[in-house]
Amino acid sequence: MLGVAADETPAQIVAAVTDYVRDAREQGRSLDDEAVFALGALIGAQYVRGLGWHWGDVTWDGDPDSAAVGVLSPDESLFNNPIGWVSQIAESGGGVPFMLSYNMILANQVPLFERGSATGLY
Repeated sequence: MLGVAADETPAQIVAAVTDYVRDAREQGRSLDDEAVFALGALIGAQYVRGLGWHWGDVTWDGDPDSAAVGVLSPDESLFNNPIGWVSQIAESGGGVPFMLSYNMILANQVPLFERGSATGLY
């Protein structure tokens, strides 16, 4: 789908996902569920490989309807649901911020939140 090798750096893979989604939107191509899941899982895997995050599930305020699966920062202060994020960005008219977000986290240029709060960061 992306034409990237498995041994490319996490940043290169996130950049390829960013380009793929941007190109699809510019060409008026929608992403089917399979593509959304694959691209989201790929972004999540790069957060794990490149940023030291881990996969987990989160339920906010004890409400099972708020549950989500995604990646969490090492102190679990930040959370990202990459599959939902890809779906939202693919359908929106705004920017495609996957690479920007990855680089900001890598450079420690993100807001500080309470340890274990699983605050959404997209």
